[in-house]
Amino acid sequence: KLQFLYFIGPCMALLCVTYAAVVASLTLLGQTVTLDRVKSIKVVGGTAYTADGSSGLAAVDVRNPMEMTILWNLAMGDARGVEVAGSTIYVADAITGLQVVQAGSVVGRYSDPCSEVYLSAGIAYVRSLEGVILALDVADPTTPKLLGSYNFNASKNLFVVDTTVYSLGGSPLDLQIIDFSTPSDPVLLGSLGIDKFTATSFRVSGNTAYVGTYSSFLIFDVTDPSAPSFTAEYSEGGNAIFVIVDNTVYLANQRFRIIDVSTDTPLLVGLANRSSTNRGFVQVEGTTAYIAGDGIQVFDVANASNPMLLGDFNRPGGAKDVAVSGDYAYIAGGALLQVVDIKNPAVPRIVGFYSENTDGGAVQTSTTVQVVGSIVYVGTCLYFYTFDVSTPSQPRRLGRFKPQFNCAIGFQIVGTIAYVGSSGLHLLDVSKPEDITTISVYRAQAGVVSVSGTVAYTVNMFEGLILIDVGNTSAPARIASLRLPGIVEALVASGTTVYVAGAGSLFVIDAATPSAPSVIGSVELRDFTFVKDVVVTGDTAVVSGAKGVRVINVSNSSAPQVLESYALTKVGGIAVVGNMAYVANDRMSVLELWESSSTRPPTPGITEGDSDNDDDELATLLMITGISVVLGLTVGIAVFKWQVRRNEREDAVGQDTEMHDPQTCRDMV
Repeated sequence: KLQFLYFIGPCMALLCVTYAAVVASLTLLGQTVTLDRVKSIKVVGGTAYTADGSSGLAAVDVRNPMEMTILWNLAMGDARGVEVAGSTIYVADAITGLQVVQAGSVVGRYSDPCSEVYLSAGIAYVRSLEGVILALDVADPTTPKLLGSYNFNASKNLFVVDTTVYSLGGSPLDLQIIDFSTPSDPVLLGSLGIDKFTATSFRVSGNTAYVGTYSSFLIFDVTDPSAPSFTAEYSEGGNAIFVIVDNTVYLANQRFRIIDVSTDTPLLVGLANRSSTNRGFVQVEGTTAYIAGDGIQVFDVANASNPMLLGDFNRPGGAKDVAVSGDYAYIAGGALLQVVDIKNPAVPRIVGFYSENTDGGAVQTSTTVQVVGSIVYVGTCLYFYTFDVSTPSQPRRLGRFKPQFNCAIGFQIVGTIAYVGSSGLHLLDVSKPEDITTISVYRAQAGVVSVSGTVAYTVNMFEGLILIDVGNTSAPARIASLRLPGIVEALVASGTTVYVAGAGSLFVIDAATPSAPSVIGSVELRDFTFVKDVVVTGDTAVVSGAKGVRVINVSNSSAPQVLESYALTKVGGIAVVGNMAYVANDRMSVLELWESSSTRPPTPGITEGDSDNDDDELATLLMITGISVVLGLTVGIAVFKWQVRRNEREDAVGQDTEMHDPQTCRDMV
């Protein structure tokens, strides 16, 4: 009865070999560095050092404000404050504590989580998350040592003049003035109760303290630290972070303001719009002002009455979609367009971008992107754009068309026609990128679009998959629709086969007869909701969703199989070129994808003669096979011996007795 067990050994080996041959893997190679929400900035010698939360510490070349580039990035837990002394950078991190960085690497640390750092006279003053001000000796940057501390309950904002520390804290909220001339025994000099103003930031210049609140900008006389007194208020300076140079305040809230505070009556002398409405951190070097918030803005303030924007390195909102051509990836998202150099996939580098504001002053964001030759097409909720990217570092806007639709959910360029899904399927003539016109509109709710031959495929939440005849571009006509379970969100057509993702599944649809499309296969994508995109290359489908990326074998259309997954957050569109998957999430992530040494596409830059990787994979496969065969044979021999003993006992005492024999039971176990 158990003769089939003799085949366990060979089957085990075959199963393991088969698994090793077909399973896919995803390996994260690299991610773009972005400046999504800078929390602090320090500019030294043409380089801006930024603390950018979970993105860590970034060094940005700001020598040419028109072409600012990220030089390097160092990942951290939650970078919030930054200071620079010579070649040493001090980063206040809310998770890992004070990090001391030299030559792009952490060389020392003090472990107390903190949010601000300020250097003065060889001492690093750090505000911990518990509201304690720490004075650290950093003469040896590799080993910061605690000199003393002062605790006055949940302090916030830190400013140091020589050995006098100013900070906000206590309950009710006070401006505290502390003497740290003897770090081991700090002394409170005086305080000023400002709880009713709800202070957000402050600075001190000479004998004057400037306090920002959510509603206004306040000035106090601190000549006598034990008795500071209120001097003046400026009502337009609320919810801002600022810096004082001589008698001028440079302040960034919804707008960039320059205020003369040489008298008791603050006077606005200069005003400029910003690409972000969030308050920003300001630093002024000579006649140049740097504002960090959603990226970096650089202003010429030589003429205080007319500050001029020199450059905008803006990265709000992350990446929503990505397209790839040659050595460059093109990202749609918080900025209208970002251009990324992907020659080295492990270190993708942003080399160009284009951003502009809406008529209301907000940053224009984009939703979807495609590249054809040297022209990039970008869809937004207001316009349809075309860009010339023949010079990647300087993308140039060619056209901006305002069509009669809502947000461009998806589109495809075929020849000189853009098929755009939105409140209808819109066919746009893009033969002249600087002069886009509407050809026709099919009036039905449309989402993502994929065109194959003379059929355009789109989806909506009411009808599922819709097939539209676009053979006559001036009069698109409905052919058929196919209702699918749940809400379908992404699709791609490959010949007459359509792959539709949504409702936790991938559906394979035969559309060889457009009037009668039918589902021929499907696979469940468990715990995979909010699908964003699907790409098919060869026998592999790659699906992106809110929780990451799934790889699916579709060689058998009737029975597709999920091979592998990779977890990412806030995932948008995806592009697959060769064995690389470029994923738009908060940043662009590059994943290496392969199926087997026999089917995977060649890696860019690796010629057929480069066999080191193939040798490694063959060795691994042989090792797996060998182990499988040994295990299989062991099990097979054990089963054989057990069967022989069983037969002997049956002959000796009979089957009924054998079944109750304790020794036999032990043998079976």
